[in-house]
This record gives sequence, structure tokens and C-alpha cells, in this order.
Amino acid sequence: DLLSIASLRAGLASQLVLYFIVAGTFFVIPLYLQTVLELNALESGIRMLPMSVCLFLVALIGSRLASRRSPRQLIRSGLLIACGGLVLMISSIRPQADSALFTLAMALIGIGIGLAISQIGNVNLSAADQSRSTEIGGLQGTAQNLGASLGVAIAGTALFIALGNQLTTTVNSNPLITPALKAAAEAAQQRGVQVVTPELLASQLQKAGVSNDQIELLTADYTTSKLQALRLGLGHVLVVALLGLPLTRGLPRRPL
Repeated sequence: DLLSIASLRAGLASQLVLYFIVAGTFFVIPLYLQTVLELNALESGIRMLPMSVCLFLVALIGSRLASRRSPRQLIRSGLLIACGGLVLMISSIRPQADSALFTLAMALIGIGIGLAISQIGNVNLSAADQSRSTEIGGLQGTAQNLGASLGVAIAGTALFIALGNQLTTTVNSNPLITPALKAAAEAAQQRGVQVVTPELLASQLQKAGVSNDQIELLTADYTTSKLQALRLGLGHVLVVALLGLPLTRGLPRRPL
């Protein structure tokens, strides 16, 4: 019966979308930092720190804005800012990262998520009598976990399918790669393609007896395919974020 409350449905849907964005982003970006830029775990964490810091600070500020702005306005603004950050992030996924663009993208995603997420708890708990707060808390936990799970599942599935398909297309269209290696690459793709560093790929090809010139060609094609797959994975996160905007129609239009 709680789900019959329009403002609660909108709040839970917004929460699901927000955690989808967070989980999807945190799945894709470390793969880019560690397998394309070849950063270690600590360096990757430092690169992603602007998102966490901005999310934390803006969440604190957002709670103060709630007395003057409606939850609908703040949550929609947050989603739009996060979408802008995702667009910048997709454009920043390159063989050599633009540090300023990457940092700005991470910051915008954090600002958007922090602004929106600062309102969710108040929206949900204000939707029903205080005696139902425990049940609403359970619904919030469900929305949060479902959003995070779907974020990883959808972004990950899109990424790995795109990597396999793009790699097969790129290798088959490269006239410099031998037919035998094309056939072997296509057969391997049917078993699943992993996201690895160029060095690891090259070492495995050397163990398989592939010549150095063919290793260079295949590694270059793999890197190109991987970048396209990473962009597509984030693209799915962006699409879900945009689809989440209409779900906010039921949010309160006045400050709570």
C-alpha cells in the first residue's frame, strides 16, 4: 500500500536511478584507468576522488537548500548535472587522458549525485506517517541495492558485448592481420573477451607464438575496441539517467 503514494514511488525511482549511476560509473571508470592508462589501484582511487569529495560536500549543502527549493527541482537539477558529467566522461575516454576534463567530469557527476541524493531520504520518509518509517527504510534499501546491482549488470554486459563485437569487426577489417590470426581471434571471442592491459595481451600472444608485427597490430585493434566498449558502457548509464528524469514527476513541488 505504500507504493500507492505517488511521492514515495517517485522518490524510490529516483534513488534507484542515482545508485545505478554511481555503481555503473564505478564499474567502468576503474577499468579505463587501470587497463588503458595503466594506473595502479591507489592512483586510480586518487583520480576518482573528486567525485566522492564533491558528492559528500554537495550533499551537505543540498540539505540546507531544501528549506528554499522543492525536492523536485533539486533532484532534477542533480540528475541533469550528473548527465552532463557523464557526457564529459564519455568524451574524456581516450588513449591518453585529459586530466582536467576527466577531473571536471568526475566532479560534475559527484555534484549531481550529491545534490539529488541529499533530498531522497526526506522525500521518502515524509511521504507517509512516522509509524511507517521502518517499512519505508526497507523500501529505500531495496531501491538502493537494486539500482546498484542493475548499474553493474547493465553497464558490464553492454561493455563486454561491445568489446567482443567491436574487436571481431576491427580485426576482420584489418588487411594486415593474417587470416589464421583473424580466425583464432574470432574463435576466442566466442568464449568471451576480457578487459586486460596491452602488456598482458602482448605477453599472452607471445606465448602463443604470434609474431611481433602481428602482436602490435592486434594490440592496437584491441585497445581501440576497448575504448569504444568503455564509452558504450558509460553510454548505457547516461541513457538510464536520462530516462530517470520523467520518473521524478511525482516528487513534491514545494519545500518539505
